[in-house]
Amino acid sequence: MPFARSLRSQSLLLFGGSLLLMLLIALAGFGLLSRELHRYQHLIEGPLERLVEIDDTHLTFKIQVQEWKNFLLRGGDAATAERYWQAFLTREAEVDQRLQQLATRVDPELQPRLQALRAQHGRLGERYRAGHAAYLAHDRDPRRGDAEVRGIDRETAEGFAALVDDLHGHTAAQIAAIRAEAQRDILLAGLALLLCGGGLLFLGVRLVERRLVDPLVACARQLGLLARGRFGERLPSGRDDELGRLTLSTNLLREAAVQHTHDLRHQANEVGALSALLASQLLTEPGQPARDIDPQVLKDVSRRLADIAGDLQEAASQRQD
Repeated sequence: MPFARSLRSQSLLLFGGSLLLMLLIALAGFGLLSRELHRYQHLIEGPLERLVEIDDTHLTFKIQVQEWKNFLLRGGDAATAERYWQAFLTREAEVDQRLQQLATRVDPELQPRLQALRAQHGRLGERYRAGHAAYLAHDRDPRRGDAEVRGIDRETAEGFAALVDDLHGHTAAQIAAIRAEAQRDILLAGLALLLCGGGLLFLGVRLVERRLVDPLVACARQLGLLARGRFGERLPSGRDDELGRLTLSTNLLREAAVQHTHDLRHQANEVGALSALLASQLLTEPGQPARDIDPQVLKDVSRRLADIAGDLQEAASQRQD
């Protein structure tokens, strides 16, 4: 298998896989944060926008009340009074339309309150029309028109204010929940990255130590022993990558050194035996007559010594190559 035979591919897989896993965790964290951003965007497009619309409706209602006051105080002639009254009716219709639209957009728990506020605003309009009739019936007397409607707008204004406060509280609670969940997601993503990084670092160190450092240290120790003339133990093999081939080469070198040493010892023993044979042929004890020399023995010893010298030269030339 090409992957199992390449330490480079294994290293690239280790570091590339670690980076990919870290990237996936980071992307998951970004996905969680993106979900919170979508929720916040929905909050802006939903409750916050409704809150602005209710504020605008409340402001329009205040303008409606102001138009009624303009009608009473500044409607001295028929044309001016009619103009202010029509402005009042326009604002009243605008408030009613906005309340009707808001009742279909807000959360279900707020819909009954908006419907009740709209019904109250409708009853308020009937009172204003009664005041308008009294104003005209008493020769445009502002006091008679005001007597019919004095203080009736206060309850509706308070209803608007209470609804705005409730929406503010509801929106603030949602914002707090989104913020808490976002902080939790950031914490979880950070812890996941930290744990994953620590785990990958530990596994990486262990794998590098077991797959790279330990075999290199063992090979270096074996080569150091061979350099000092010691053989040590044969290194365990079985891998088919670069370090496996380095281990195999180290074992081959050890076996060659063992075989070479064995050959040298055998040849040294043989040279010693030949030396003893020559000594037995050539040397005599003092006072003893000289021995007869066997020419054949001398030829055999010479030929064997020449063979040993040739073997040594051949072995030296092979190791030099």
